[in-house]
Formats: sequence, structure tokens, C-alpha cells
Amino acid sequence: MKRKSIFAVIIAAVCVLAVALSGCVGQIKSPELSGKKSAMSAEARNAANAYLTDADNKQAYLDFSGMLLSESYQVQNTLISPLSIYLAMGMLTNGAAVNTLAQINNLLGMSVDGLNNYCGGLYADYMEGDIKGVNLANSIWIKKGLAVKQSFLDVNATYYGANIYQTDFDKRTVTDINNWVNKNTDGMIKKIIDDLSAEAVMAIINTLLFEMKWSGKNYNYIDGDFTPLNGEAYTAQYISDSANTDGYATSDDAQAFRLYFENNRFSFLGVLPDEDVDFNEYLNGFAGEELSLLLNNFGEADVQAYVPKFKYDFSVTLNDIFIKHGMTDAFSSAADFSGISDGLFVNNIFHKTAIELDKNGVKAAAATAIVLDKSAAPPQKTIELRLDRPFVFCILDNTYDVPLFIGAVTNV
Repeated sequence: MKRKSIFAVIIAAVCVLAVALSGCVGQIKSPELSGKKSAMSAEARNAANAYLTDADNKQAYLDFSGMLLSESYQVQNTLISPLSIYLAMGMLTNGAAVNTLAQINNLLGMSVDGLNNYCGGLYADYMEGDIKGVNLANSIWIKKGLAVKQSFLDVNATYYGANIYQTDFDKRTVTDINNWVNKNTDGMIKKIIDDLSAEAVMAIINTLLFEMKWSGKNYNYIDGDFTPLNGEAYTAQYISDSANTDGYATSDDAQAFRLYFENNRFSFLGVLPDEDVDFNEYLNGFAGEELSLLLNNFGEADVQAYVPKFKYDFSVTLNDIFIKHGMTDAFSSAADFSGISDGLFVNNIFHKTAIELDKNGVKAAAATAIVLDKSAAPPQKTIELRLDRPFVFCILDNTYDVPLFIGAVTNV
């Protein structure tokens, strides 16, 4: 009996260790609805390419990215994933109608068809192509008893690959949603919601995980000063490269360079405001035009780039930002999401991000959750660019000029 007891204790200890090593990702117990989850056809993907390369769509996405960074910045390290938010909002838009739809389209800068093709094209490219290091996941969680239009579920399954879950919207649902986010962000974002109100009937969730090594694979750290907003410099660790950079760009207020990841499809875009520019004023006025100007202004130059090691996370509730920019009806009794079900409005839009940048590469994650309630609402020379003071950066898809992440670093 003693041997059996000791054996049982050993087995239990091994099981506990296995759970710990796996990142403690809990099981998702909510049932996933069976049904149609069809990918975009080859013809549809080709059509979507035209939306991805359209100049107006590219500028609309950059405008949205710049607005999000400017509005979210609160004199601290900030990180937004415009792509995660775009995908979640794209799914929501498929259920919006009349004025609610018009306001969302105006905020995002695209029509419903434009959003589905733009977002669906990126989803198909990243998830069904040969790109490694980018993982997108989408899901829709429905409270049992809510009658949801099948057309809404079908279009989000086709363009966004959305998994559909039906659940009681109790504490177990909160746990399941957070476990799903934790799993799909590889443990970088462990929780996206704290609770669900009694009136909550749907949650639309996106996650984005980015993990890539640098193209120059053998970086060593170099010590150097970093000067934060308070002017008190301290020692930070930097990586530095010249062969892996792609030219140099300037605007009226900043300089920029790109540092490439291993597949050259993605890059780190470092933007350093000029020394005589107030960083807070630069961020408060930051817009898509600045991004567009920099991206279109790259020229050949010898650049010695210095990027500090950093790690941080960030969270923001987007309600007030979106209301400020004209999306008012969705959060009120005026909301029209009749393309989903009757009587729905948006209660909250939560967004969380995390990033780690070191000598090996970058790992970053984002999650966006839209919770809906039912009822009435409430020049050519070697140019040294050292990111040794507050700076802006993007993790950029070079093919389509799509920032997956955009952030501001004030401390490292």
C-alpha cells in the first residue's frame, strides 16, 4: 500500500509540473457550435488583394492607427494593435445597420464589403499562406437563448475564421473566454474580461500573436544611456545593426528607420522625434499622415540603428475614444445591430497588449473583446539613429504597410 501511495504522489506531482510547464492554460468547457466555417475561395482571395493594395484603404488603416495611438497615449509606455481592433470591429460591423453602421464605417474608413475583404484578405494571407510567426484567432460567444441570424455567423466564419461558442454567460463563461485568450496569445495576455453583466448576451473576441527573430541573428547587447521624459538618464541595453536596415526617412518632426525580421516580410519601424520636439505634443498630434509620410519617404542611406531592449504591457477601454470619433449610437439605445439580433448594444470594448523586444527578436500579443448587452443602453551618409529617448515604433507588414502594432516607449 505504501508503494502505491508513493507512486500516486509521484504521478500527481508530475501532472502538476506538466500543467505548470504548459502555461496553466485551462480547458475551454463551453460547447463550440458545429456548422459552416468555410475559408475564402481562391477567387475571393484574389479579389481581396485589390482592397489590400488600394491607396484609400491603406490610408484609412494608417489614419485609424495614428488616431488610436494619439488618443490612447497617457504619458506612459503605450501599445495598440490596430489590426486586432480592426478584425474585432469588422466582425461587429457585419451585424450593424442604418446609422449605427454608417458611424462604424466612418470610424474605420471602409464599407462593410471593404472591411470584410481587407480583413479577410489579411486573415487568409497570415493563416492560410506560408507566413510563420503571426497567429490570428477570432471567436463569437453567444448566450444560450439568444436568437442570432445565421447570415451573421456565416460571413464571420468565412472572412474571419470565427469559432462560435454557445454558453450560459456565467462565471464559467468568463473563465472560458480568458482561457481562450490566454491560449491564443501564448500566455502573454491571461485575462481580457473580469466579469459579464446579467444583460450581456454576446462577446466578439480577436487575438493576435506575433513572434519573430531578427534578420541579423547574432546581436549582442551594447550598454548606453536612455533619457526618459523626466530627463534623468540611466543605462539601458541596446542592439545595433547597419546591414539589416532599409534606408532612412524624415518628416518635419522626426526621423525613421526599419529593422527587418527573419523573413523580411515584417519589420520594426523606429520613429525618433527630433530633439527639439516635445514628445508629448508629438504624440498628442500623431496621425496617419505622419505614418504615411514616413513610409513613403524612405530613401537609400547608410544607417546605424540602435534599439533598446524593453518589455511592457498595456490596456485600454475604447468606448470613450470611439464615441469621441463619432461612433455614438452603438453604445446607446439608438444602436441597431439587427443583423445579429434585436435589442443589442455595445457595453464595452476592451483592448490589451504585451510586448517583449530583446536581442533575439520580438514577441507581442493583443486581444480585443467587444461585449454586447441586450436591453436599453448606457541625405547619403552614415546616419546614426539611437532610440535613446522616448520614441514611437510599429511592427509593420512591409507588403501592405499594415502596422500590426503601434506603440510609444517612454521608459525601457
